[in-house]
Amino acid sequence: MWPPRGSRDDQGPPGGVLRDARAGASRHADRPAGRDRSVRVRLGVRGARFGTVAARVLRGTERAVAFSRSRARRGTVVPGCFRLLGTGRRAGRDSPAGTPVAPPGRRARLCGRWRFAAGGCGASGCTANWLARGIALGSAATDADGRAGRRRSARLDVAPARRGDRRSDRPRDRLGGPEVKVALVGARGHGANHVENLVRLGRTGKVTFIGVVDVAEVDVPVPVYPTLDDLLAEQHPEIVVVSSPPHTHRELVLGAFEAGCDVLVEKPALLSIADFAEVSALAAEKGLVCQVGFQSQGKGSFRRLCELVGSGALGDIRGIGAVGRWVRVDAYYERAEWAGQRGPDGTLVNPYAHAVQNALLLAGIEDRDDLDIELELFRCRSANTADDTSCLRVTAEGAPPIVVATTLCADVPHPPYVLVHGSLGRAVFWYDDDRLEVNDHEMHLATPVDLLENLIEHRQSGEPLLSPLASTRAFTAVVEVVGKAQVPFVEARRDGERVVLDGVDDIVVRAAEKLATFAELGARWTR
Repeated sequence: MWPPRGSRDDQGPPGGVLRDARAGASRHADRPAGRDRSVRVRLGVRGARFGTVAARVLRGTERAVAFSRSRARRGTVVPGCFRLLGTGRRAGRDSPAGTPVAPPGRRARLCGRWRFAAGGCGASGCTANWLARGIALGSAATDADGRAGRRRSARLDVAPARRGDRRSDRPRDRLGGPEVKVALVGARGHGANHVENLVRLGRTGKVTFIGVVDVAEVDVPVPVYPTLDDLLAEQHPEIVVVSSPPHTHRELVLGAFEAGCDVLVEKPALLSIADFAEVSALAAEKGLVCQVGFQSQGKGSFRRLCELVGSGALGDIRGIGAVGRWVRVDAYYERAEWAGQRGPDGTLVNPYAHAVQNALLLAGIEDRDDLDIELELFRCRSANTADDTSCLRVTAEGAPPIVVATTLCADVPHPPYVLVHGSLGRAVFWYDDDRLEVNDHEMHLATPVDLLENLIEHRQSGEPLLSPLASTRAFTAVVEVVGKAQVPFVEARRDGERVVLDGVDDIVVRAAEKLATFAELGARWTR
């Protein structure tokens, strides 16, 4: 059963925050859920005396969290120079029910977007880490049904230190002002959404949209350049958004880093572990960051699901499934030369990349390199080399198994979803629709967070990135294995401009439910 008992996350992978949260939740299990009018947190940091440190959240009032600043000024060690504030804001319709913990893959422990911001000192006795964990678990462990509106939850904003803060490795003199210069590479297809977003952020005064790189004529309100080098010769962006074909990402990201720019790159960010290592090394050398365009990481449904998994509200996680049933017509594969080609495309690599990444994050294995990857890939269009129907199973020691079953040849299209199997409950997460159900109960969710805005806040205040490149290592490993695998052709039924693989609609659902592969379920196309 996952997680292994007695595991520690302070020295382990970033995903360990969920394991630590589960262990903490058990310590609060014997406390009355509905009678206690306050949440008290005792901070015990070895070798430091902080006096009385507690968080009291009283019904009908707003109180700040008491913190012995005088002792801190007299020399008491306070890792990260934390400043604690309380608001007593009601949880419910206007905020996530309960006090959520951060999703896996965040070594900065608990993020302000999830109500907490950790100073990121990384020490096992870090004050902010223990305070945030204790308050989160004191309320979240009793909150699986989403009816936490009757309770008050503390909101703690932990400000970063002005110097020596390890929440961000970037040089402090590079932090920009309120307006950040942003350039876009690729304004067609999904890039059109980035154009719209940049125009929106420009109206709010957060960014200055300075230019676009595209080889075709595009209707944008800024100058257009044929190459990134041409743009960089005239403009000086601070952030480059890359929304070009996947096989061009490596060169463009490296070029942006060499020019001193941070990057937001669309998924899949890179196509091999070697490219991942090269880009990561250059980012570290230059003191730059790369955010990957997994938009679902900023959605309230994902953050709420991470809270439930981390607090133990779903019990022991027995497995994570994902289902994708879409229909793609001929024009979808005619839109670009790389569409339908093995390597840059494929159901797991591109259209259902969110399903794969979400599952890896929830399992806490997003940055591990000891994965066992099983694939069943099939194509129903003879002209293509990439799969359009696939089943992926990922296992790793000490982690729940993952099964992602997808198709672009469904009879009836349905929104994709991630399914979490827990011993105490079952959660269904529709990431495109930003919906979450736990045991058939619709959950109240927070407002989505835009990834570019998150990147800007990271530059200006050290806010942890929602989808850093480091959290996509396992996903990149899956992409590389898919790109090298053979994809056999199977006969399917032609229906106008689409192809239908009869029986696949039911099989992909059963695979996620049973955590089984197509072959184990007896799918006819696997024989």
